[in-house]
Amino acid sequence: ATMDIDYIVFGSKNFVENYKSDLEIAEEKVEKIELIKAPTKNSYYVGENIDLSGLELKATYNDGTSEILTSVGVDYKFEDASDNSVVTLKYGKATATYSVKVIGLEKIEIETMPEKTSYKVSDITDGFVPTGLTAKATFADGSTKILSLAELTIITDFVGSGTQNVTVNYHGAKTYFTIELINIQSITVEPLSTPIYFGTKLTSDDLKITVVYSDGSTDSFADSKLDKNYITATYEPKYGETDITVTYASPSLAEPLEYKTTGTYAKPVSLEVSSIGVKTEYEVDDTFDTTGLQLSLVYENGKKVNIKVEDLTKEPVYDFSSAGDTTVTFNFEELSASLNVNVKAVEIVTRSSTNRSGSSDGAPIGLIVGIVAAVLVIGGVVVFVVLKKKKQ
Repeated sequence: ATMDIDYIVFGSKNFVENYKSDLEIAEEKVEKIELIKAPTKNSYYVGENIDLSGLELKATYNDGTSEILTSVGVDYKFEDASDNSVVTLKYGKATATYSVKVIGLEKIEIETMPEKTSYKVSDITDGFVPTGLTAKATFADGSTKILSLAELTIITDFVGSGTQNVTVNYHGAKTYFTIELINIQSITVEPLSTPIYFGTKLTSDDLKITVVYSDGSTDSFADSKLDKNYITATYEPKYGETDITVTYASPSLAEPLEYKTTGTYAKPVSLEVSSIGVKTEYEVDDTFDTTGLQLSLVYENGKKVNIKVEDLTKEPVYDFSSAGDTTVTFNFEELSASLNVNVKAVEIVTRSSTNRSGSSDGAPIGLIVGIVAAVLVIGGVVVFVVLKKKKQ
């Protein structure tokens, strides 16, 4: 592909964003364009690129000036045979048109076969490129043209192994050739040499996979250049030896390939909880706050695997109904761990006051209130004392 660069602007952000070239300024001022002289070439073959050599256009601007143009924007489509295929010339908002003849395409044929006609699937994972392929196009007037690989569209739908059709397209005319595809026939996987820990998701990087091709050759999966996203591995979380099912499900296979191997699902020996960053001060009847809680399964070799609260066998166990030092207990299967916390008594809000006219003999108001309350109780009136709990 090629690209024409009109100009490159250096400067401040404001300058660059508002910069206009002489061409842009001229295009904004143009009123109309008129075809003075059509391009010399007026006949094309399907798929051919336009040639504007010999073009002369008159551009008229809104200030009354005009000039002759020889290069403008162009819009055309030479896909089908036509005696009057329209070519649109564009300059700013102004347009002009002229017509050309397009000679139809009769057929294409393979001229030279690719350098290789047998491919291993690992060789085409980044795309199938039949290097050396050329085709011959025959047009309605009997003329021919040799087409390079770059001019052709290659269409493949490889499934399985063996003989595969490759379609060659040139502007609607098609032909095909065949290749032999050496695809994966099976996979084998060695038993896992490292333990599987809680929450482990096995990938192709964890497994020693051998790829067996239809011609009997083999590759390690790492060397095969195959897409590791097509590999999945599942296992039963059963302590000790466990079965691992490895599946390779590429779209290029008629059906997924599967292989069963084994591994060791490690059993943790203890559960740890960290008090760092966790709330450890509560009041009576509070709810335990799991924010920042760090839980880890510890294995015999010292490895630690972090787990979430949701991974626990049951909810954290605690009793915040009375004040004092207590524990919150966490359980993972038969393992448990505790976090020490302190529960404080509910703080009662009281009012203090100085001796005021509310006491006739100098006794504190609180004492008078107590006496009045006692009298009311004796008289059959129930007095409720409301304790205000300190908010967190």
